[in-house]
Amino acid sequence: MRKLELQLQETMLLLAGKNASIGTLQVQLAASEGENERLESNLAACQNELRLSHDKLKEQEDRIRELESSERRREAAHGKAVKALRNEKAVLQGASELATFF
Repeated sequence: MRKLELQLQETMLLLAGKNASIGTLQVQLAASEGENERLESNLAACQNELRLSHDKLKEQEDRIRELESSERRREAAHGKAVKALRNEKAVLQGASELATFF
C-alpha cells in the first residue's frame, strides 16, 4: 500500500509539474497571439500606406505626362509663331526694299 501511495504522490508531482508547464505554455501562447495580432495590424497599416503611396505615385506620373504633353504643344505653338513672325519680317523687308526702289 505504501508503494502505491508513493507512486501516486510521484504521479501527482509529475502532473503538477506538467500542469505548470502547460500554464506557462498557455501564457506564452496568449502573448504570441497578442503579438501576432499587433503584427497583423501593423502589416495591414503598411499595406494601406503602400497602396496610397502607389496611388499617389500614379497620379504624379500622370501629371508629369500631362505637363510634358502641354510643354510639347507650347513649344510647337511657339515654333509656329516664330516661323510666322520670320515670314512676316521677310515680307516687310521685301516691301521695304521695294519701297526704296520707287
